[in-house]
Amino acid sequence: MFAWLELRTYCHATEDQEKVAKALGFICPQAKLTVARTEGYNRNPILVMTARTDSSRAIKDFWRQLRRESLVDTILESGGKMVDDNGVLHLRLGKQEAYMGRAVLTEREDVVSVRIKIARHSPQKQDPFEIARETIEELTKVDVSHT
Repeated sequence: MFAWLELRTYCHATEDQEKVAKALGFICPQAKLTVARTEGYNRNPILVMTARTDSSRAIKDFWRQLRRESLVDTILESGGKMVDDNGVLHLRLGKQEAYMGRAVLTEREDVVSVRIKIARHSPQKQDPFEIARETIEELTKVDVSHT
């Protein structure tokens, strides 16, 4: 189970705020967007755009979208390298690709950082990545039954 999902990216002075918001909206349309203003090294304006949700439906839709984009297997094959000591799964999705309606894992700089809190529901000290793996597999399984 996941407790919350948070998206974060920067909108630089050379970028269109509406387009960056569209990229966040593509990744998780139900997340609530907030914008904070800051300055860069040379006093250039930067917007820190964050979208967050704790809706289980929104989180399920997010994972199903990643399944459609064929990203789930890559994430699961990471073996927990994307999970920090606080049980938060970290992903980096391309901001430009998200604006174009595609989810792409990337290591580039211009990204939407995705953080997903893994909720522990086990009294045993179970590995948070294994909890995430089980949850992701459950949320993204394809029903192949013919009723």
